Amino acid sequence: MVITSVKHQSHTCVSCYQDDFDNDRRHSDIEMCESVKGYRARLSAILRTPIITPILRERALAGAITGACVAQVGLFALTGHGWQCPIRAALGIPCPGCGLTHAAMLLFQGKWGESLSEHAFVPIFLLGLVLVAIGSLLPGNWRDKLVNLVSVVEQRTGITALVLIALMGYWGIRLLLAVKV
Repeated sequence: MVITSVKHQSHTCVSCYQDDFDNDRRHSDIEMCESVKGYRARLSAILRTPIITPILRERALAGAITGACVAQVGLFALTGHGWQCPIRAALGIPCPGCGLTHAAMLLFQGKWGESLSEHAFVPIFLLGLVLVAIGSLLPGNWRDKLVNLVSVVEQRTGITALVLIALMGYWGIRLLLAVKV
């Protein structure tokens, strides 16, 4: 059996191979290229699925998220600690968002360096929270325009999914380095 990669017009497909002993298993260039195109299309569709837009469309949900975050920050400001993380309580490991409240408080105090070392995603999450808070408070017509704008940005760029993927990578690195949060 000889396995070779085949050079297609736009890429090299290592899945296309020539099998001297079993010609039934040889894939055609068209099949494999369509397979690769289908995979890319599915991945692109997944990455470009709006994540913030559905939250913004539901005013009550956006308001509840904003209220919970404001309550968490207020509780932390008053007591020095917020609600216990359910993932950390159940599994004994920090969740991807552990440290965000403390990092936000440091950021509000102007301690950028300390804030970013506590949780590197705090500016992104605060921007997201401000966006959700504005979306929950805007009157109908303006809110619809904001929702449409966010939807277009999410669908064209996939930025929200990419940020969440980066957050998962960051979380994994933090777990491996056992950074205290």
